[in-house]
Amino acid sequence: MQLRNGELQIEWFCNGCRNGDEPPPPLEIPVSPLRNLAQEDLRHGGNTTIPDVSFDLAQEYERPTPVVDTSLPDDLELKDEIPADDAVITYEIVESGTKRGAAKLISSDGYSYTKGVTSGERQFWRCSVRNKTVKCPASVKQYRDMFTSGVAGHVHPQDPGATKKMKIAKKVKELARERVFEPAAAIVERVMKDMVAPNDVSLPKPANLVRAVNHHRRLRPDDPKDLAFEQLGRR
Repeated sequence: MQLRNGELQIEWFCNGCRNGDEPPPPLEIPVSPLRNLAQEDLRHGGNTTIPDVSFDLAQEYERPTPVVDTSLPDDLELKDEIPADDAVITYEIVESGTKRGAAKLISSDGYSYTKGVTSGERQFWRCSVRNKTVKCPASVKQYRDMFTSGVAGHVHPQDPGATKKMKIAKKVKELARERVFEPAAAIVERVMKDMVAPNDVSLPKPANLVRAVNHHRRLRPDDPKDLAFEQLGRR
């Protein structure tokens, strides 16, 4: 340290050189582990050449044989029929479908409904199975010509012949009003012969239809007992 012209000058000296000691050892450069592995392979005669993974687009390669399921025969006929569970449910309103002559709603899946609350253009239908033992909570909402099933499902089995039953009963009642003096059994037999197909199932019992006819035309005139009667014209 020296003071010259009012300025302080500082000189620095290496401690090792000044004291005559040996210089510090050089710094070691870390070697990559991959380099050590390569050197080890060379010492043992290993091949460190990077394999050629390129390919020639012009070269022809053998295509693998596709795997084909042969468990199904070639002549198997596939049908386009929709399973019954996935079929679209349709609805039909049958006028005078109930015993009291009110309208009844019939669904294609074998259920029937009677009229419930009406709100504007919306009509609510409830399942017709409602008695002392079973009160089915199922319902259908109608808006104009659109029908939507309610959230609650049916608690009873479906009736596959519900639509045919309703149409047969309606036709029997119509003929009973037109042919007041024809026996009920004859009317039922005629309707069953005209409307029942060989593949129909769950058909109504003729005896029940006969009782329904007699109950429906309770107000018919009594049969004449002598020749002193007034003949009514056909309407």
